[in-house]
Amino acid sequence: MKNKILILALGITVFLGGYASANGINGFFKGFPIVKVMVNGKEVKSDIPAINFNGSTMLPLREMAENLNFAVEWDDKTWTASVTKPQVDMILCDYYGEAESPEQALEIQDDYGRTLLIDRIIGNPFSRFETGTYSFNAYIDVSGLESGKSYVDRLLIVDSEGNTIYTSPQNEPYLMPQGQSGFLYTLGIQDVTFASTGVYTMKYQLSVGGEYMTVYEKLLDVN
Repeated sequence: MKNKILILALGITVFLGGYASANGINGFFKGFPIVKVMVNGKEVKSDIPAINFNGSTMLPLREMAENLNFAVEWDDKTWTASVTKPQVDMILCDYYGEAESPEQALEIQDDYGRTLLIDRIIGNPFSRFETGTYSFNAYIDVSGLESGKSYVDRLLIVDSEGNTIYTSPQNEPYLMPQGQSGFLYTLGIQDVTFASTGVYTMKYQLSVGGEYMTVYEKLLDVN
Protein backbone atom coordinates (compact mmCIF):
# COMPACT_ATOMS: atom_id res chain seq x y z
CA MET A 1 0.00 0.00 0.00
CA LYS A 2 2.85 2.38 0.80
CA ASN A 3 4.32 2.03 -2.71
CA LYS A 4 0.91 2.74 -4.26
CA ILE A 5 0.59 5.92 -2.22
CA LEU A 6 4.03 7.05 -3.35
CA ILE A 7 3.16 6.45 -6.98
CA LEU A 8 -0.04 8.45 -6.72
CA ALA A 9 1.73 11.27 -4.93
CA LEU A 10 4.23 11.52 -7.75
CA GLY A 11 1.47 11.84 -10.31
CA ILE A 12 2.49 8.70 -12.16
CA THR A 13 -0.08 7.08 -14.38
CA VAL A 14 0.50 3.44 -15.31
CA PHE A 15 -1.69 1.65 -17.85
CA LEU A 16 -1.64 -2.12 -18.00
CA GLY A 17 -3.34 -3.73 -20.97
CA GLY A 18 -3.96 -6.97 -19.11
CA TYR A 19 -7.39 -7.85 -20.41
CA ALA A 20 -6.60 -7.08 -24.03
CA SER A 21 -3.29 -8.93 -23.95
CA ALA A 22 -4.98 -12.10 -22.70
CA ASN A 23 -5.83 -12.67 -26.37
CA GLY A 24 -2.19 -12.29 -27.37
CA ILE A 25 -2.69 -9.15 -29.47
CA ASN A 26 0.79 -7.96 -28.39
CA GLY A 27 2.39 -11.34 -29.06
CA PHE A 28 3.62 -14.02 -26.69
CA PHE A 29 6.71 -14.56 -24.52
CA LYS A 30 7.49 -18.12 -23.43
CA GLY A 31 3.88 -18.98 -24.17
CA PHE A 32 2.38 -16.14 -22.10
CA PRO A 33 0.55 -13.11 -23.58
CA ILE A 34 2.65 -9.94 -23.61
CA VAL A 35 1.22 -6.92 -21.76
CA LYS A 36 1.92 -3.44 -23.09
CA VAL A 37 2.84 -1.12 -20.17
CA MET A 38 2.51 2.66 -20.48
CA VAL A 39 3.98 5.13 -17.96
CA ASN A 40 2.74 8.70 -18.46
CA GLY A 41 1.87 7.86 -22.06
CA LYS A 42 5.27 6.32 -22.88
CA GLU A 43 5.66 2.60 -23.48
CA VAL A 44 8.09 0.76 -21.20
CA LYS A 45 10.60 -1.19 -23.29
CA SER A 46 12.56 -4.14 -21.89
CA ASP A 47 14.33 -7.30 -23.06
CA ILE A 48 11.95 -9.36 -20.91
CA PRO A 49 8.42 -7.96 -21.45
CA ALA A 50 5.54 -7.77 -19.01
CA ILE A 51 3.31 -10.83 -19.31
CA ASN A 52 -0.13 -12.00 -18.27
CA PHE A 53 0.42 -14.97 -15.97
CA ASN A 54 -2.83 -16.76 -15.06
CA GLY A 55 -4.75 -13.48 -14.97
CA SER A 56 -2.08 -11.48 -13.12
CA THR A 57 0.32 -9.04 -14.76
CA MET A 58 4.01 -9.70 -14.08
CA LEU A 59 6.27 -6.68 -14.65
CA PRO A 60 10.04 -6.42 -15.25
CA LEU A 61 11.15 -4.87 -11.95
CA ARG A 62 14.27 -3.00 -13.05
CA GLU A 63 12.65 -1.32 -16.05
CA MET A 64 9.57 -0.34 -14.01
CA ALA A 65 11.78 1.00 -11.21
CA GLU A 66 13.74 3.09 -13.70
CA ASN A 67 10.55 4.59 -15.11
CA LEU A 68 9.11 5.32 -11.65
CA ASN A 69 12.43 6.68 -10.28
CA PHE A 70 13.00 3.85 -7.79
CA ALA A 71 16.39 2.32 -6.93
CA VAL A 72 16.68 -1.48 -6.95
CA GLU A 73 19.31 -3.52 -5.10
CA TRP A 74 19.66 -7.22 -5.92
CA ASP A 75 21.09 -9.64 -3.34
CA ASP A 76 22.33 -12.66 -5.26
CA LYS A 77 22.88 -14.69 -2.08
CA THR A 78 19.30 -14.46 -0.83
CA TRP A 79 17.62 -13.72 -4.17
CA THR A 80 16.06 -10.61 -2.66
CA ALA A 81 15.22 -7.42 -4.55
CA SER A 82 15.14 -4.31 -2.34
CA VAL A 83 13.31 -1.29 -3.75
CA THR A 84 14.00 2.22 -2.43
CA LYS A 85 12.18 5.42 -3.35
CA PRO A 86 14.34 8.31 -2.13
CA GLN A 87 13.14 11.89 -1.98
CA VAL A 88 15.40 14.20 -3.96
CA ASP A 89 15.25 17.98 -4.18
CA MET A 90 17.49 19.96 -6.50
CA ILE A 91 17.95 23.71 -6.89
CA LEU A 92 20.17 25.27 -9.54
CA CYS A 93 21.90 28.52 -8.63
CA ASP A 94 24.69 30.89 -9.58
CA TYR A 95 26.49 30.63 -6.25
CA TYR A 96 26.21 28.96 -2.88
CA GLY A 97 27.70 29.90 0.50
CA GLU A 98 27.16 30.01 4.24
CA ALA A 99 24.59 32.51 5.50
CA GLU A 100 26.08 35.09 7.87
CA SER A 101 22.92 35.25 10.01
CA PRO A 102 19.48 33.58 10.33
CA GLU A 103 17.99 36.63 8.63
CA GLN A 104 19.92 35.70 5.50
CA ALA A 105 18.49 32.18 5.40
CA LEU A 106 16.19 31.57 2.45
CA GLU A 107 12.68 30.11 2.63
CA ILE A 108 11.96 28.01 -0.45
CA GLN A 109 9.33 25.58 -1.75
CA ASP A 110 10.76 22.24 -2.80
CA ASP A 111 9.52 19.82 -5.48
CA TYR A 112 7.35 17.99 -2.94
CA GLY A 113 5.45 21.07 -1.74
CA ARG A 114 7.42 21.38 1.49
CA THR A 115 8.54 24.77 2.77
CA LEU A 116 12.25 24.65 3.60
CA LEU A 117 14.35 27.18 5.46
CA ILE A 118 17.80 26.95 3.91
CA ASP A 119 20.58 28.13 6.22
CA ARG A 120 22.80 29.06 3.31
CA ILE A 121 22.76 31.74 0.67
CA ILE A 122 21.51 30.53 -2.69
CA GLY A 123 21.95 33.05 -5.47
CA ASN A 124 19.52 33.38 -8.35
CA PRO A 125 17.68 30.01 -8.42
CA PHE A 126 16.68 29.14 -11.99
CA SER A 127 15.63 26.35 -14.35
CA ARG A 128 15.72 28.15 -17.72
CA PHE A 129 18.65 28.79 -20.02
CA GLU A 130 19.39 30.30 -23.38
CA THR A 131 21.68 28.45 -25.78
CA GLY A 132 25.30 28.82 -24.77
CA THR A 133 27.91 27.54 -22.31
CA TYR A 134 27.32 27.81 -18.56
CA SER A 135 28.90 27.01 -15.20
CA PHE A 136 26.55 26.81 -12.22
CA ASN A 137 25.83 24.94 -8.98
CA ALA A 138 23.28 22.26 -8.13
CA TYR A 139 22.11 22.14 -4.50
CA ILE A 140 21.12 18.48 -3.95
CA ASP A 141 19.14 17.22 -0.94
CA VAL A 142 18.53 13.45 -0.70
CA SER A 143 16.48 11.68 1.99
CA GLY A 144 14.63 8.40 2.50
CA LEU A 145 17.71 6.18 2.16
CA GLU A 146 18.57 3.18 4.33
CA SER A 147 21.31 3.50 6.93
CA GLY A 148 24.17 1.03 6.86
CA LYS A 149 24.27 0.83 3.05
CA SER A 150 26.78 2.33 0.63
CA TYR A 151 25.56 4.67 -2.10
CA VAL A 152 27.28 6.18 -5.12
CA ASP A 153 25.58 9.03 -6.95
CA ARG A 154 26.07 10.94 -10.17
CA LEU A 155 24.29 13.58 -12.23
CA LEU A 156 23.69 13.49 -15.98
CA ILE A 157 22.39 16.20 -18.29
CA VAL A 158 20.68 14.84 -21.41
CA ASP A 159 19.64 16.97 -24.39
CA SER A 160 16.31 16.80 -26.20
CA GLU A 161 17.74 14.19 -28.62
CA GLY A 162 18.73 11.84 -25.81
CA ASN A 163 22.46 12.61 -25.94
CA THR A 164 24.32 12.91 -22.63
CA ILE A 165 26.15 16.25 -22.61
CA TYR A 166 27.37 16.18 -19.01
CA THR A 167 28.32 13.51 -16.47
CA SER A 168 29.45 14.51 -12.98
CA PRO A 169 32.86 13.29 -11.73
CA GLN A 170 33.04 9.82 -10.18
CA ASN A 171 32.26 9.86 -6.44
CA GLU A 172 33.52 7.47 -3.78
CA PRO A 173 30.88 5.22 -2.17
CA TYR A 174 29.18 6.90 0.78
CA LEU A 175 28.33 4.63 3.72
CA MET A 176 25.12 5.92 5.29
CA PRO A 177 25.72 6.18 9.07
CA GLN A 178 23.33 4.49 11.47
CA GLY A 179 20.44 6.78 12.35
CA GLN A 180 20.93 8.87 9.19
CA SER A 181 18.70 8.62 6.12
CA GLY A 182 20.11 11.16 3.69
CA PHE A 183 22.68 13.76 2.75
CA LEU A 184 22.95 17.14 1.05
CA TYR A 185 25.74 18.85 -0.83
CA THR A 186 26.45 21.30 -3.62
CA LEU A 187 27.77 20.09 -6.97
CA GLY A 188 29.73 22.54 -9.10
CA ILE A 189 28.87 22.05 -12.77
CA GLN A 190 31.45 23.48 -15.16
CA ASP A 191 31.27 24.49 -18.83
CA VAL A 192 28.07 22.79 -19.94
CA THR A 193 27.05 23.74 -23.48
CA PHE A 194 23.37 23.91 -24.40
CA ALA A 195 23.87 23.86 -28.15
CA SER A 196 20.25 23.91 -29.28
CA THR A 197 16.82 24.85 -27.98
CA GLY A 198 14.53 22.26 -26.44
CA VAL A 199 13.82 20.49 -23.16
CA TYR A 200 16.88 19.05 -21.45
CA THR A 201 16.75 16.58 -18.56
CA MET A 202 18.92 16.47 -15.46
CA LYS A 203 19.03 12.87 -14.22
CA TYR A 204 20.17 12.23 -10.67
CA GLN A 205 21.23 8.60 -10.32
CA LEU A 206 22.09 6.29 -7.44
CA SER A 207 23.99 3.02 -7.41
CA VAL A 208 23.40 0.62 -4.52
CA GLY A 209 25.98 -2.08 -5.09
CA GLY A 210 25.22 -2.31 -8.79
CA GLU A 211 24.39 -0.24 -11.85
CA TYR A 212 23.19 3.35 -11.72
CA MET A 213 19.45 3.97 -11.70
CA THR A 214 17.68 7.30 -12.18
CA VAL A 215 15.80 8.31 -9.02
CA TYR A 216 15.02 11.95 -9.88
CA GLU A 217 14.61 14.06 -13.00
CA LYS A 218 14.54 17.83 -13.44
CA LEU A 219 13.54 19.41 -16.75
CA LEU A 220 15.38 22.43 -18.13
CA ASP A 221 13.92 24.72 -20.78
CA VAL A 222 16.53 26.00 -23.23
CA ASN A 223 15.35 28.82 -25.49
